[in-house]
Formats: sequence, structure tokens, C-alpha cells
Amino acid sequence: PLLPPMPKIGGVRSELTEPRSRTIQQRVLKNGLTVVILESHLVPIVQIIGAVRAGDVYDPPGKRGVSAVTAACLNYGSSRHNRLQLWQLQEDIGLPPPAMLRFEGGTETITFQTRCLSRDFALQAGNLADILTGPAFAEADVEKAKQEVSGSIKRSDESLPGRVDRALVRSLIVPGSAYYPGDSADLTRSIAALRAADLKSFHQQYIVPGLTTIVIAGDITVEQAVQVLEKACATWTGKASHPRPPVQVASRKVMRATLPTREGAESMMCLGQLLGAPRSQQEYAQVMAADCALVGHPIIARVGQLWGAEPVLAQKVGLDAVQSRLEPVGNLLKWSLSLVSPADAMARAMQALLSETRKLAKTGVAPEELVEVKRYLTGSVPVRQMANLSVAARSILDSVMAGGEADFVPRLVGAISASTAESVNRTIRSILKPDQATMVIAAGPQTMKNIREQVLSPRPKQTANQAR
Repeated sequence: PLLPPMPKIGGVRSELTEPRSRTIQQRVLKNGLTVVILESHLVPIVQIIGAVRAGDVYDPPGKRGVSAVTAACLNYGSSRHNRLQLWQLQEDIGLPPPAMLRFEGGTETITFQTRCLSRDFALQAGNLADILTGPAFAEADVEKAKQEVSGSIKRSDESLPGRVDRALVRSLIVPGSAYYPGDSADLTRSIAALRAADLKSFHQQYIVPGLTTIVIAGDITVEQAVQVLEKACATWTGKASHPRPPVQVASRKVMRATLPTREGAESMMCLGQLLGAPRSQQEYAQVMAADCALVGHPIIARVGQLWGAEPVLAQKVGLDAVQSRLEPVGNLLKWSLSLVSPADAMARAMQALLSETRKLAKTGVAPEELVEVKRYLTGSVPVRQMANLSVAARSILDSVMAGGEADFVPRLVGAISASTAESVNRTIRSILKPDQATMVIAAGPQTMKNIREQVLSPRPKQTANQAR
């Protein structure tokens, strides 16, 4: 079922809870560009954030890495203004480096963001349009972008969380499919072989208004935003002619994967699942509630209570070492639960965490737990996702790009409020299934041996008679 209509929430201004309120409005320009405007006139600042559905999963066959290199190249300016000139133009209107226009590649999208005074919106929108419509793709810039992306791949491979997440996704998705993380060495070689002509071809096919969404939040009206963008993007054309690739889930997923690390270094474990609970569905709110009861609530979370009861876990590992994440992957949702621990405490920490996930799968969430979870989430979700203009714009963009609505946050709050223990527990049993999650373990040889003996296949304790 879809998320329910937004309820009336006591104490919250009505314009924030009415569907399709005047506060957030969406328009589609003549060229197909989607624009979402969040008006807020408290300060004379405008936050611009956007995404083009042209990420890594759209790399053409034989051209892996072209999306990431294209995104990096967009930071080198346009045919009108090179990188230094673009920097000076933005510096002249008082923008510090963090506020300047920046593009970044990703799995599904190429994103961009900037912020400026509302009086300078037309100028900054013009700079954005220049880059989107006419990047330079100079040979020297292409080579720099290739080195930048290759360096990023190397850093990810050297990062323990990056290696673990990569192994998790590889365990869940069909090899060779669009969302499957390929071999890093092969990817680096493919990037090295790319030429400026490859980037130009990719840009022409994918960096088009029909695949782009821009969110503008701040001191601007809908009419002003539309007028400026219609003018700035008048020569930018192109329809959305490429369908979103499906996520091909492995029919026989890997249940356990191990990554060797240096003995004595930090160890890591991650549980993960791909769930059929996209953000537009009511089950998404129920997965959030279950996850909150397990690890997210600051007081009553089961893992938090267990850590508080065991000094070894509290002192050596710490509750911050346990983190859960909900991330969209295509039309699915990836739930992951990670644990980072010193090697000498890893086996016990894993044992405790796995015990709580099994209990959640078996007994579900109690009604009294859910009352506290709902109280916490209905307060924390709006605060976290609408904390300031930048965060609010990002939340709106994520929702729209995931196929949802711009006014997603109040609808999610309504879905959380409407959740019952029965509905949450049904979702735990049929969708979340935490006891059936894929497990990735990164540890040294001796730590891995301890984990196998104490956690994965512990020997039954002998009685006194058996010992004789």
C-alpha cells in the first residue's frame, strides 16, 4: 500500500502538513526539466541542489567509469568559462569554496549543488546552465578527471567500510548486472582507456533536462525560479529516453562472506538485505520502526540496552560502533547493520548483536516498545530531514529521485504514526527478515578463528558426566 494521506499533527503549522502545500511546489519546464521550489524567506539565501539520472549504472558497455569521469570533468568549467574563471566569478559574489558549484558522480545519479544570495540566483543559475549545456571536455581536464576518479577508487578499496559494503552488494546482486560492483582493477583500466569523445557522447545522451531534477530552497518565489531557469536553460534540450535499469537480485544470494585483514586491526561485521519496501510504500515506515527498536532509539533500543548491561561492550566497543542504514538501490531498499570493534572484543560483540537480531525476527516489537519508537521517530524524522535549507533540499531531491513526492516527510510521519505492532511485526517477518540477512565479516586470521568457534559454530557445553 502507498503511504497514507498526511494527518493533522497537533502543534505543527498547517501549511507543513497539507498535501502539496504552497510551501513546496513542483514544475516541469518547457524543455522537460523538473524543478521543485521550497520557499523560505527567513534569510536572503538560496540553496540549489540537483541530480541527473546518469550515474554509474548507465555506463555503456565497454565504457565503465564514463559517468564518474564525466561528473568530475563538469567541475572543470564550461566552454565559456574554464575552472579558474568559474572560480573567480563565484568568488566575486562572495561565495566561499564550500558554497561554490560542485558536481559529484554516484551509482544512479550525477549530483550538483551550490548556494548563494537570492539576489545572485540568476547569475549562479547561468553558471550551472553553462556547464550542463556546454562542458569543455579539454584533453588536459579529461586526464585530470580520470586520475581523480581512479584515486577515489583506490581510496575506497583501502577503506574497511568501503570494502565491506562492496562485498555486501556483490553478495546480493547478480554478477555483471547494472548495480553489481565490478572488479576495481578492471574499472581502473577502463577509465584509463576513455577519451574526450566518449565523455562527449555520454553527455549528449544522458545529461539532458528530461533526466534532471533541480530543487531550489530559500528566499525565492516559484515564479522567479521558473522564469530564471527557463531563460538560463533555453538552449538545453533532450528527453528521458533511457529506462531505469532494474536491480537484478541474486536468486541464490551469498549468506556469508569474509574479508581478510591484518591481525590486531579493527574488525568489522555487516548484515544486509535488499528489501521490497521503497520510500513510497507504507512498509518503509514499518522497516524504520523495526530498525529503531533494534538499534536507532537513543534510550530503549535493544542493542543499546544490551551494551549498557555489559561493561566490556560499553567500554571496549561503544554503542557508536553499531550503525544501521536505509539506502535506496534502484526500486529497492538496502538495509544494513554494521559493527566495528577491536579484535579482542569482536566475537562477543558479534554474538550479542546477532542474538538481538534473531530475537527481533522471532518475537517482533512489543506494543509498548512501538509507542516509544513512534514518539521518537515522529519527532526526529522532521528535525533530521528538514533541519535547514541544505538538508531540506537534499531530502526533497532524494524523495523525488526515488520516485516519491516532494512533500514526502510529512507523509512519512503520518505512516509512522499509523503503524501498529501487528503491521510492523508482519513487515519484520515478511520483508525485513533480519535473521536471514547476508553477513560480511572483515577480521584477522586469529579473530576470524575466534568468531567461527564462539559465534558461527560454537561447540555445545559439556556436562560433568560427558567430560569424564
